[in-house]
Amino acid sequence: MTTRGEITQYLNSLLSPELFDDATFNGLQIEGKENIRKAGFCVDISEEILKTAVERNCDMLVVHHGLIWGGVNRLDGAMKRRFELILKNDINLYVSHLPLDKHPEIGNNVSIIKELGAVREEEFDEVAYIARFEKPLSYGDFLELVRKRISLSIRTMDFGSKTVDRFVVSSGGFSPRKLDRAISAGVGTILTGEGGMESLFYYQAMENSINVVFAGHYATEVFGVRNLETMVKERFDIYTEFIDMPTGW
Repeated sequence: MTTRGEITQYLNSLLSPELFDDATFNGLQIEGKENIRKAGFCVDISEEILKTAVERNCDMLVVHHGLIWGGVNRLDGAMKRRFELILKNDINLYVSHLPLDKHPEIGNNVSIIKELGAVREEEFDEVAYIARFEKPLSYGDFLELVRKRISLSIRTMDFGSKTVDRFVVSSGGFSPRKLDRAISAGVGTILTGEGGMESLFYYQAMENSINVVFAGHYATEVFGVRNLETMVKERFDIYTEFIDMPTGW
């Protein structure tokens, strides 16, 4: 029988959550039953996901976006129902947010780079990377590759070079203040999920000849938890399941 402690210890050793200053707690966020027969893996936590986990007999959930962000001020409405589902069904909740974006082998950003057939060149910020193609692609071919390998639903600001060589990959989101860093690094294309206050990207990207590709928050952060599922399934004698609930964002 596999225990909660064994899986938690393995994930902690793999992801090193203690190294990250994050807006959420990374690690075992809510303790549930000790023995684990089945673990579910998903990007987000929601009432619908928790009901699905209960229906599918999950003893543990491993998620990218956890339940607690900066503390809990009150328990009512949807938050109360989420906690009730977890506590009544004794479900373990393990969270890996920034550690799973950053991980150099199985993280979201590195996985996107691999999916696109590029190579990781250097760190861009605390979680993002600069990648490059060994043979540059036309910008049109790059967009088709993103649609094929990451998401069919993309939005773009097409102000940069018509050739993509080096580009930033930032899973989940990207803030306008980081555009200056990309400009200084000589990077002409940014691939991310969504932008904080996206309208603020427009003129800055246009005036500095930067391409910005928004491929969706969910779509750019599905890779890490899928990789974790594969690794946990190979290491432990338990059932696993990826619970796929795209948000459309």
